[in-house]
Amino acid sequence: MKTFVVGLVITLVVFGVNKNYLSRIERLEGQVKFEKKQVEICNKQLRKQMMSYYNKSNFKKIELEMLDKGKMEHSKEIRYFKLEGEKTDVEGN
Repeated sequence: MKTFVVGLVITLVVFGVNKNYLSRIERLEGQVKFEKKQVEICNKQLRKQMMSYYNKSNFKKIELEMLDKGKMEHSKEIRYFKLEGEKTDVEGN
């Protein structure tokens, strides 16, 4: 009888501790899901802002416009940057 009571108490304690840890884990998983959603929202906003920036600053268009007006010259010493995937007609760029 004594061993049965000790076994029952140990079993109840184990179940109680297990429930406590499971509830903590569940709460933390909920926080992780919320944070992932926030990160996705921020990434979407970042992509929108980057697209609007690149649309507003079409560097190739600006370069051609300035070359046509004669206000810009190409320098052999300085290499300016270009956007990824953009092909240039002028060598050295």
